[in-house]
Amino acid sequence: MGSILVGPHAFIKKARHFRKLFGGGGRQIGFISACAAFSLTHHLPLLPSVHALTRRLADGLQRAGCVILAPVDTCMVFYDPSPLGVEYAEVVERAAALAKPLSVSGSRLVVSSNTPVFRGESRVVLIKGLGNHGTGAYSNRHRSSRRFHCPD
Repeated sequence: MGSILVGPHAFIKKARHFRKLFGGGGRQIGFISACAAFSLTHHLPLLPSVHALTRRLADGLQRAGCVILAPVDTCMVFYDPSPLGVEYAEVVERAAALAKPLSVSGSRLVVSSNTPVFRGESRVVLIKGLGNHGTGAYSNRHRSSRRFHCPD
């Protein structure tokens, strides 16, 4: 598909020259350009609030006892729930089993402009609840004893 390039007219002219030189020349590119323009106009202004919600999620996970594995600079939080005695598999299973399932997959949580604040907080409550009610390693035999309320 390609990418979008933003810059002064002279820079764009030079970039076009190199694109043609190396065989690039997309057809029906107007549709893709319209999507990129819409994204820049409507979604770019939302990024500061998405990043703030992501930092809030990371802070909540850290207060709950998880380890944050990488700096939180974008819309992703990489975390480790093992200090709570919880494994990723259990977090994924419990998140999927909620009345309003949460999308959780492994060590990465992603926040988007469509993520309401309470959904981020629900992830923290879910993981903290597993840690508070757990006995350590994940197993089927412990599942029934781990009951907690996760707001959604």
